[in-house]
Order: sequence, then structure tokens, then C-alpha cells
Amino acid sequence: MKREIELSISADYVPNWDVWCAIRELVQNAADAHEQGFPMSIEYNPDSKEPTLIISNKGAVFNKDTLLLGRTTKMGTNQRGIFGEGYKLAWLTLLRLGYEVWLRTRNERWTPRIEHSDTFGADVLKVEIFPLEKVEDGVKMEIRGIQAADWELAKKRLILPYFNPIKPADVIAVGGNNILTAFEYSGQLFVKGIWVASLGTKYKFGYNFTDLSLDRDRKLANPWELKLRIAQSISRAVASKALSAEKVYQLLEEDCCEECRAIEDLADTQICESLSKDIVTQFYAAHGSSKNVIAVKSIQESSQAAHFGLKGVIVSRGIASLFAQVEGDTQTRFVSLETTEKVRFGYHDLSAEERSCIDWVISILLLLDVDKPVKVVEFNGKSVMGKWHNNEICLSRAILTNRAELVATAVHEAAHIPGYSDGEPLHQREMESLFGRLVAGWMKDV
Repeated sequence: MKREIELSISADYVPNWDVWCAIRELVQNAADAHEQGFPMSIEYNPDSKEPTLIISNKGAVFNKDTLLLGRTTKMGTNQRGIFGEGYKLAWLTLLRLGYEVWLRTRNERWTPRIEHSDTFGADVLKVEIFPLEKVEDGVKMEIRGIQAADWELAKKRLILPYFNPIKPADVIAVGGNNILTAFEYSGQLFVKGIWVASLGTKYKFGYNFTDLSLDRDRKLANPWELKLRIAQSISRAVASKALSAEKVYQLLEEDCCEECRAIEDLADTQICESLSKDIVTQFYAAHGSSKNVIAVKSIQESSQAAHFGLKGVIVSRGIASLFAQVEGDTQTRFVSLETTEKVRFGYHDLSAEERSCIDWVISILLLLDVDKPVKVVEFNGKSVMGKWHNNEICLSRAILTNRAELVATAVHEAAHIPGYSDGEPLHQREMESLFGRLVAGWMKDV
């Protein structure tokens, strides 16, 4: 006995869907069933009069409750469709475009059609259910009228491992996700083997992700999540040696693809931690020892590097960002280099006046019970007057004959001995204590 089920889906719902969107939804459901143990098969008969696409899952069953809008058994799973609308909207789209559709499940044939509803006063999707004498072992979906060109386009957009798989040489597998290296896939985004969108011509690779969130129409991915997945996949591919660090370094040097932007934006995260080290290794291999070169972003920074006797190699923003994670920010390194000793002087190198001054300040430190080695140096930075380093008080030769500056600097550096850093209240307090003891010692003799 024939039955009819009227669905509350308007005939003009999802007006922008085309034949690909419909095929995508039907294959998506079939692929999910395949991965649940119900083998999928797809057949296309290009008969010129009535070309037919048949999508089957052996052993599967379609229950009538799936006709409820929003009804799904996939919510909370890692399956492709979770909105409970897919195949119903696929039917609606195909019918609207003039194709014939029917489904066989168990001993029933379901035939969807668009008809006027007296209940809703509008055209809606209806499904007629006919009993069959023969029991079907599984689910079989037939679409009649699909042209060969439409099917060929759809087939290119399906790269499931059990249907139309990509050549192994064109895939870099990274933890369930795939980087697609063949030129034809550049800038193409797939999720779980089904095409989502063309990302544009500025992408070096294509991508097939298993864990990227999409909208209901499977056309939009969260831009930040997409960027994260790209940077993560490239970093993991380099770490596993599936993708050479040298190749990624070259990409970053050329700085002409969106992968560079993704890596640059996520360079300071744990995602790119291992990639940063690999890229820094490549930089030194190309330009020389870390003692002699530094990565910089501009001619101004290159000039600053030259001041410290280093070769400043101007690199792309991506390389500079990764370099900073390993070697530190360039400007921070320059500040560190400012306080680096350029020359050390012996007592014999000093003038008589300078010797007198250094003897005087050492006697003051001893008065304060500061018995630490004192060194006279020339710092890279001309404005640097002193430094507490390696358990030594280093004083700039430039201030030796200015006794006020000399004693202030010596006490400042001595105040670091307990372990206090510049700017800490405890460091300021220690300086005040040392100066207080110094004044008190002098006042005894007045």
C-alpha cells in the first residue's frame, strides 16, 4: 500500500544549491555509512537517453525518522554530516533542477517529488513510499538525468580513499590530514575527502583535513581555524621529514603564498615550535655561523647589526618571526649586544688618572664588603656604563675619570649581587642601603 509523507521543507529552500551540492550530500552520507561498516559503491551509466548515477551502501537501512528535519545520528561524532538535512535538501535540489530521484531500502521504494501542500499553502517536498516484493540488501539511491560533464566535475571533487583516491606520490599524510602536492590541487580545500572550496591561486598546496569545522552548506571554513590547520600540517610534515625543511625555507624566502602568512601568524605558538628550529638551522646553513650573522627585517636593522660586527641578512616576515622564537626578537638581541663587552683592559692599559679612580672605587666597594672581581671594559653600546655579569662588576672605561658617575655605577651593579634585576623595588632598596652604609662610613671620619 502506497503511503505519502509531507515534509515541511519549502520548494525554494537552499536556492543557491546546484547539482554538485546535491551529489556532495548524497556521497557524504554514503561515505559515512561506508566508514560505519556498510560498503559504498558509486556507479555512473552514461547512457545518452537517461544517464544514471547510483549510490549504494550494502547492508545499510534508511529509517523513516530520517525524514524529520534536523534528525541525525551523527551529532557529536566525527562524521561528515551532522545537521540532519543533507539528503533531503539534495533531493529537493535535484527535483528542482529537473532530475528524477528514488531510493530503495529493504522492501520499499521512496520517491520524492515537489508538490503543492494544502496544509502549508505552498510547494513542499513530499515522499511517496511504495512496497516492493523484493527485499533490497542495503540502500540504493538513483538519480536519473545526471550529465557526464556534471559527473566528471563531481568525481574530481571526491578523493575518498575507497573511491577515486589520490596517487600516493601526490599526498603528504600528516596525522590523518593530507597536504596535496600535485599542482592540480593547489589552493583546493577538501574535508574528509570531499571538496569544499577553492582557496585561491596564492596557495602552494591543497589540503584535505579531517577535523575542520564547516557551515551547513560545507562551503565556508573558519578562516582562523583553517590557518591553524595549515601551519600545523606543514610543521608536522617537516618534523616527520615527510616535507623537507629546505623546501619550506625556500617558500618562506619567496614569501609569495598564503602558507607563509599562516606560518608567520602562528610563529609564536607551540604549533610552530619545532618548525622554528628547523628554519633557523636552514638559515645558518645558508648564511653562516650564528656568531657572524643575524636575521633582520630591514636595511635599518642590517645597519644596526653591522655596528656590532654582524652581517644582517634581510629575510621575509615569516622567517623573521620563526627566527625570533629561537634566537629572540632582533631588537631585544640588539639591546643584549649593546651590553656585550667589546674590549677588556688591563691595569697597564689605563692612564695614571684612570688607575687612581679604579683603585678608589675598589676601596669603596671593599668598604661595603663587596669583594667581587672588577673589570674595566669597552661595551658595544656607548651609553652602557656598567654590568653585573658572571659574578663580576664590569665598568666602562669611558666613566673612569668621572668619580660621581663611577661610584654610582659601581654601587648600582653591586646591588645586583643578591639576584635583583633592574627595575625591581628590591634592587632600588639594595642601592639605597649600600649608599646609606657608604655615607655612614664616611661620616665617622668627619
